[in-house]
Amino acid sequence: MSDVAPPARTASRDRLLAFAFAGAELLVEIEPDATITWAAGAFQSRFGQSADGFVGSKIASLIAPADHAALARTLLGITMRGHTPPVVLHLNDATASPCALAALKLPGPRPRFCVTLGPLPAQPPAKSNGAQPAPTFAREAEARLRSGQAAVLGLLDVKGWGATTAALDTDQRNMLRDEIGEAIGSVAGPDTTIGELTEGRFGVVSRSQFNITLLASGLQALMQGKPAGRAVSVDGSAIGMTEPGLEPAQAVRALRFALSKFAEGGRNAIESSGFGAGLAGFIAQASGQASALRDTIMQRRFDLVFQPVVHLGNRTVHHYEALLRPTAANGSLWRSTQDFVTCAEALGLAEELDIAVLQHVIAALDRAPNCSIAANVSGLSMQSDAFRERMLSLLPSGSYRRLLIELTETAEIHDVAAAAVTLDRLRAASISLCIDDFGAGAAAFRYLRDFHMDYLKIDGAYVHAAMRSKREQELVTAMLALARSVGAETIAEMIETKEQAHLMRELGCTFGQGWLLGHPGALPGST
Repeated sequence: MSDVAPPARTASRDRLLAFAFAGAELLVEIEPDATITWAAGAFQSRFGQSADGFVGSKIASLIAPADHAALARTLLGITMRGHTPPVVLHLNDATASPCALAALKLPGPRPRFCVTLGPLPAQPPAKSNGAQPAPTFAREAEARLRSGQAAVLGLLDVKGWGATTAALDTDQRNMLRDEIGEAIGSVAGPDTTIGELTEGRFGVVSRSQFNITLLASGLQALMQGKPAGRAVSVDGSAIGMTEPGLEPAQAVRALRFALSKFAEGGRNAIESSGFGAGLAGFIAQASGQASALRDTIMQRRFDLVFQPVVHLGNRTVHHYEALLRPTAANGSLWRSTQDFVTCAEALGLAEELDIAVLQHVIAALDRAPNCSIAANVSGLSMQSDAFRERMLSLLPSGSYRRLLIELTETAEIHDVAAAAVTLDRLRAASISLCIDDFGAGAAAFRYLRDFHMDYLKIDGAYVHAAMRSKREQELVTAMLALARSVGAETIAEMIETKEQAHLMRELGCTFGQGWLLGHPGALPGST
């Protein structure tokens, strides 16, 4: 297979390079004469017309007439400098919505420019917005860890939370969470991220150093001042997040495991898992259990269940996703699938686990000849030459058309070239490829840019958020348009209601997965 990408694929990658991290609603490519040659994004909701309908028009058709002179000056600047910083203009929509226009000249022999039009930047909040949901907090904590903006993770366990909040309604609970966020922020500093990992258990990361004992005592005083709160006590734990020799990817996986363990078992679970000595301490202690975990993988002490992915139009099953269910063992570090996978990756056993799962999936395909199955594979494994050869050796005659590989973001791919070789070999063997949880992290955008994917699975958080606001719907619409621009089908995760299924179909998503459409279970037709 040639390692030279076809022109259309190269053009898509160039666009993605410019667009992937842009907070834009409308994306266009223009010629030097300002003619639109490619478009994607929320055109339908903004203008009542699809993106393709604007191809061949001038970019001025998107901008309010009163701003055409400013647009002309901006385009001249792009031609002269090759780019322009964000410029505030108004769209030619029903409300003349303000937008930020930015542009970049693309490399190549033929002059062309990528232009993004997005909402104006929001002002930062003047005070804390309270405790964030666990997934949001986890993502922000990981981002801070990677960028070196936080050295300590604070964990606060409120004993007696349930009894204190039992009589509160939803609004009162939300007000209490806001109070907690403001109280913690006042001690930890203004640049603080606070999350509620589970009811009564909170996480804190900050650019500033903070005293965990002071945080715990302040939160305890706040809770004891509430009705029925006199018996409340608060335990505080501080976990060092950085240490010489601890690789960023390894530290992120350990951080995920720490948050999971604290949410499950509080301070005792943190100390028993080795986090009392920081993330590096956990890695050191967990390494002593590597042999036991390897035995668990090799002896296949786990099960697979299968959840259908269906066509949202006719509700027919397209394929099934294989979901791992580890068997709990006395003294093990894991109580959930996420624990099991994260621990395996942290201890360097991702390849062994992925191969074991693939062997199970291939056996299931043999037992159910009318089913297609998706298997999750870690980004760590995809970088390994040895894993590639082992995986391809499992496939009968070098091809398995009913197998789909979902590339997960639990561990980011750093050796893109090596991973690309593996993924291209899989596609050559007629195996479809999917990006899992698209939108949940920045790595997924890089995967779409760097690899040729057949499917994008939209993260369930966006599916649920789209039910709450038009802005969130437009964000999903932009993701779907981005997928179409690179020839990928889309799957919406976590569809739990008829309303969610209807909205995703209306926005243009082809497939769906979630409890409304089918629970995980045995593979139909398996003999």
